[in-house]
Amino acid sequence: MQFSEKVVSSDAFKFHFKFWRVLGVYPMPYCGFFYNVVLFVLCVSLPIAMTIFLFNVDDAKDIFTNLSVNITLIACTLKFTNILIQRQEILNFNIGINHLDTQTGSIQEQEYLRSAVRTAHRIFYFISSLYISVIWLAELVTLVSKENRLICFAWYPFDWQNSTAYYTVANVHQFIVLHINICQNMTSDTFPALYILVLTGHVETLNIRIRRLASNVTKSCEENIQDLILCIKDHQTLTQYVQKVQMVTSSGISIQFLATGTEACVIAVCFLIVKGDLFETMYLGSYFVCVILQIFLYCYFGNELINKSQRITEAIYSCNWTDQDKRFRKILLIFTQSTQTSMRIKAADYVVVSLSTFVSFVVLFINISQNAANDTFPAFHMLVLTSHVRALNIRIRRVCLSNTNSNEENTRHLIQCIKDHQTLIQYVHNVQKVSSVGIFLQFFATGIEACIIAVCVFFEKGDLFETMFLVVYFVCVILQIFFYCYFGNELICESQRTTEAIYSCNWIGQNNTFKKILFMFMQSTQPTMTIMAGGYFAVSLSTFVTVMKSSYSLFAVLMRTT
Repeated sequence: MQFSEKVVSSDAFKFHFKFWRVLGVYPMPYCGFFYNVVLFVLCVSLPIAMTIFLFNVDDAKDIFTNLSVNITLIACTLKFTNILIQRQEILNFNIGINHLDTQTGSIQEQEYLRSAVRTAHRIFYFISSLYISVIWLAELVTLVSKENRLICFAWYPFDWQNSTAYYTVANVHQFIVLHINICQNMTSDTFPALYILVLTGHVETLNIRIRRLASNVTKSCEENIQDLILCIKDHQTLTQYVQKVQMVTSSGISIQFLATGTEACVIAVCFLIVKGDLFETMYLGSYFVCVILQIFLYCYFGNELINKSQRITEAIYSCNWTDQDKRFRKILLIFTQSTQTSMRIKAADYVVVSLSTFVSFVVLFINISQNAANDTFPAFHMLVLTSHVRALNIRIRRVCLSNTNSNEENTRHLIQCIKDHQTLIQYVHNVQKVSSVGIFLQFFATGIEACIIAVCVFFEKGDLFETMFLVVYFVCVILQIFFYCYFGNELICESQRTTEAIYSCNWIGQNNTFKKILFMFMQSTQPTMTIMAGGYFAVSLSTFVTVMKSSYSLFAVLMRTT
């Protein structure tokens, strides 16, 4: 595609087409099928290697760091695939949008479009610089590391950690693949926002033309009507282009919303587990900014499109319609009615791309982060408690197993186990004091929420995305109490085994002092360690089933009354 020297809208995308030629979307003459195959293999090789790595690592930091990048790479591949599928529509849009440039006759209109094109170029420069700086900062983190380290935690079929040659190969591979993905991401992330920007520019130039209608006293009524009809046709063309932009970009924006939500949560977790590494913290911070910017640009320019299109009605009212004949006014009235609905882009034909959506997204992310911390805190404490009780049971079973220990040493080991058991009991009391009220409120809320969501699903009128949302939300609501109940049940079961562990130790051959202490210890382990929600409900799987039954009973009552 050739770009002229004069100001035309398609100039806003000239960098995109240059990158897309290199990336094989619009292949260059000397780049054949083999070139595209090599690019494809390189692009998918790193996500596959990183996915395999997830199944061979146990460290939480490595897992979340891997996920923070791997999700981005997978989303990037999906968005770029969408561009490949829509590449002909993108060309058609560029050809069609240039037709609107011919309608911009005044200096004010052309200057506005020129400003929009310059803004598009600045945005592309900024995003490119930011994305590339993240990669180079990540590479700097690996270079200053005291041991061999890669940008991305990934699996390779050779030992790169203990070989300089293999490490160089792996590092160069990741460096090249990440730069290819950066090029894909730069174009995928900016082209929907810049398309919306160009549309917004043309809507504003249309507003300028509408305000000037009938302002030239030398024109006849018929000429003013023809100018009005021309504005109406341009408005119809813009409406069609909005629909085309939505068709081309809707899937990519939907993927980005989903990926950004997941990435933001994962990066937030990574921040919590970074151990004071300055460069790594800077890398995560800049990476987080990039992730948020990916949807902010969509939402900002989507909001601008809504605002500018809403001003069309005001522009119609501002023209010199009072001095025109009835035919002009009738056409103007119909035009006014048709502009009541604002132009807007929807992700997956459901979510309006606007700043209110962005704010809702950020608030949702904050709420999810808070909820994740609040919901997992008690469950993880129960998991830790269960692990310590299991370790104590193992130590109790080993008491008196050594034939070399004297009776006094065995008694001392037993007393140490008793003290550990007393500490665990105190730990249980502390956990209950901190989380009892929260768990009780969650039980109450989950029972009502599950019932209401079930009613919403029952009355849903065939909207696939809304049904999917309700189902996923229902699962999340149930999981909020399931983790409490599962780990609470594990704590109960493991604490019940303490008495069995005491009985299983080699107590028969010990002296009376040992046996008396053992008997008192066994008596003290009869009550199980149980977390009580609100001091009344035991946090266990039986309580989980009870809450679900109560929720279903309430659902049945509501369905009978409706």
